[in-house]
Amino acid sequence: MTEKHMNNCDVLDLDQMEEVALAMAQAEIENAVSCSGLKYSEVAERAERPRSFISKILRGNHNLTIRTMARMFAACGYELRFGREPVAAAWVSYGSASSGLAASPMGDASAYAIVVAYTEAFPTYGMAT
Repeated sequence: MTEKHMNNCDVLDLDQMEEVALAMAQAEIENAVSCSGLKYSEVAERAERPRSFISKILRGNHNLTIRTMARMFAACGYELRFGREPVAAAWVSYGSASSGLAASPMGDASAYAIVVAYTEAFPTYGMAT
């Protein structure tokens, strides 16, 4: 880990990073379902899970595990792959003493920080290329 990366880790909002990672995982599953051309009921059948299970995952009412993600991707005809990127400096809490950043103009500091971090870290995420 470089000195720059270690310094960024001092002000990270890990809870926000977890929530964004979960949202991105859910979006990837939904994208896999959509690209597969399968209905949710067909994905559920292939994954050997009830249809309600698929709904829970996509609504965020299920704590995704790697096993569940791998199963969902396989049911859609895809293989789960992982990658990593250095932490973007934007993954900090707005308005926190350690970040030195002012509260968001929208009033909801947490949501604003997530959107800023997401768009700065992944400017083309989810866009067709």
